[in-house]
Amino acid sequence: MDPSQPNSAAAGPRAPWRVNGLLVLVVLVVVGMGVTSVFFQWRAPQLYDEMQRVRADTPQSGEPRVDKWLVYGRPFFHARLIQLRYSSSQPWLVTHTVGGERAREPVDIWGVDFAALAPEATSRDGMVVTLTLPEPRLLARERFGLDGNDMANQVPHYPDAASAPDPRERARSIVEWALKRLLDELGKDIEGATFEVRFAPSGAPVGG
Repeated sequence: MDPSQPNSAAAGPRAPWRVNGLLVLVVLVVVGMGVTSVFFQWRAPQLYDEMQRVRADTPQSGEPRVDKWLVYGRPFFHARLIQLRYSSSQPWLVTHTVGGERAREPVDIWGVDFAALAPEATSRDGMVVTLTLPEPRLLARERFGLDGNDMANQVPHYPDAASAPDPRERARSIVEWALKRLLDELGKDIEGATFEVRFAPSGAPVGG
């Protein structure tokens, strides 16, 4: 942010403060993703006041701090997971495909169905922030990657089930990669806090 701007949060004497994970989340929630710097500077005084209020009201450690962190982290987790869906009509986290040539014949499409995924899928178990997803399964058998969706290029293909990866591990690695920025902040901000992806038994509700 340019400190020469009259509405900058840096303008005027203020005591220095450390930006921690919760404050980063406040910016993400209040400002939103992809806004212009002009809008940010216009809102900077209000954002600064909001961040200071949250900072003052936030427990300093332990499970209460994780609970407060979740207030801001849960919506961000959910929004990021929605971005991983193959499409709105196929709301799947596709882990891999199995079979013959995808361009020529139907293949088995494996992954996690996000159709009923709720923000409450992210919760707390002690000092562990947990994300509970539906069990990975065979989602469909059809031709794949012919719709022009660029995400298809990121989905690995295997000739048979024996050579395919564990869909749980594949789904877990994709989610951890997608949430890395937020998880890094969690680890820095709350001593002892960790993250874990879990899978609900088939048919069990996830969040909500």
